[in-house]
Amino acid sequence: MIGNRFINDGKEMIYLNDMQKDARDEFLEEYNKGELYHIEKYKCECGSDVADFDILAEKDRYGFPVHTVICRNCGLVMTNERMTQESYDYFYNHIFGRLYRNVAVEENVEKVFRGEIERGEEIFKFVKKNIDHAVERVLEIGCAAGGNLAWFANVGCEVVGIDLDDKYLSFGREKGLDLRQGHSSKLIEEGKKFDLIILNHVFEHFLDLEKELKVIQELLSDRGSVYIAVPGIKDLANGAYGYNLGAYLQNAHIRHFSLGTLNNIMEKYGFHLYCGNETIVSLFHYTGKRKKEFKNYYVDIMRILFYVENHYLNLQK
Repeated sequence: MIGNRFINDGKEMIYLNDMQKDARDEFLEEYNKGELYHIEKYKCECGSDVADFDILAEKDRYGFPVHTVICRNCGLVMTNERMTQESYDYFYNHIFGRLYRNVAVEENVEKVFRGEIERGEEIFKFVKKNIDHAVERVLEIGCAAGGNLAWFANVGCEVVGIDLDDKYLSFGREKGLDLRQGHSSKLIEEGKKFDLIILNHVFEHFLDLEKELKVIQELLSDRGSVYIAVPGIKDLANGAYGYNLGAYLQNAHIRHFSLGTLNNIMEKYGFHLYCGNETIVSLFHYTGKRKKEFKNYYVDIMRILFYVENHYLNLQK
């Protein structure tokens, strides 16, 4: 383990307001009953199993019992064991908004939408800078209220969004956006192809990466690109999350990527890295050329994690 403060003691590692505490307590009550939430083990994307994992932490930032491990054979950091897909679907529909987005069901989501519009502008500028052809059709998977798409719609793109949380989708629909509830696989039968698919802090939530990337491949146009933004684990060394690994770890994030470990997985399923950084903001193209060999970033990631933890503890003195 990285340090004693990551022992599973049920204590949160970040500030929670009353609404977040209520959501946390509601989740823990149901989780401990073992009826709505179920857990499973799984292999690393490089093929390694539990014998090849080192435990980094036993809890997440909310104090949930979450095992975070790192694979010694490729350096991928992940939540393992994790909840099943059905359990996560229930979590996103009943707990996630209040706990993560700090927005209650009965409250107006205008604040969330405005923040998404600002992020949509950033995504648009990044894409425009790095793609030399026109983007006409845009899909966002995990679109929330659809604010990211609103920016693209305003510049003339045809946009579609899909998410599991219908409460946020309803708000975006009132703004005239084409937003759907469910998993992205529902869109394949429509036959539409997209020039850009946005995964803005969504990829780290996917359980079955092969399945999700197969769907994305089916939905991409021949010239299509995939925009992936996730919290970069190496970015902690640059001060992200206040150098606090405890604030970074969270139960809804299944995997924690560096650009290298993300690229390992994307190459495995036939996607080529066009550009990216350790924040992580990146663009991938589908080429169909699969690469089986994984580069091993274990030593590099562990060095950074111990540096970050020591830096954080020194800041607390």
